[in-house]
Amino acid sequence: MKFNTCCFIGPKVFRRDKLPEILEKTRREVSKLAEEGIRNFVSAGLTGFDAICCLAVLHAKEKIPELRLICIVPKEKYLFHGYGVDRKRMEYICEHADELVVCDAGPSERMEKRTRWMVKKAAVCLAYLPRFEDGTEKRFRYAISNGLECRMIK
Repeated sequence: MKFNTCCFIGPKVFRRDKLPEILEKTRREVSKLAEEGIRNFVSAGLTGFDAICCLAVLHAKEKIPELRLICIVPKEKYLFHGYGVDRKRMEYICEHADELVVCDAGPSERMEKRTRWMVKKAAVCLAYLPRFEDGTEKRFRYAISNGLECRMIK
C-alpha cells in the first residue's frame, strides 16, 4: 500500500479568500498524483486543508473510481464536537470515504498518533504551508524525515 499512497499535511485554518485557488491547485495535484499511480489518499483530519484534500479526492473519484479516501478520525463521540458549520462537510466526507480509521488517543496526543499512522502508510505527502506555525511544520518535517516525497501547494 505504501508505494501508491499519499497523505496530506496543512493547516486547519487559512485565509478564506484563498480557498478557491487552493482548492483548484489541490484538485490538479490530486489528479496528477492519480495519473502517476497513487490510488490511496490518507487524511488525518476533516477540517481546513485536510477537508480540501478530501473533497479533491472525492472529485477525482468521479473520473477514477478506483481511488480510495482513507480518513483517520478521533473516537466517535469527539468526531463532530464543536465544529459548527463544518459539521455538514465533515459528515459528507465521512459518508463518502472508503475507510474510516478510528484513532483511540487522548486529545493531546491524537494528531501526533494520526500523523505517525498516515506517514507510515504513505510514499508521498501533499502539503500546504502558507506559514510555518503550530503543529503543521512539525508534521511536515516528520514526513520528510521518514523519507516521503513531499509536494507543495503554493
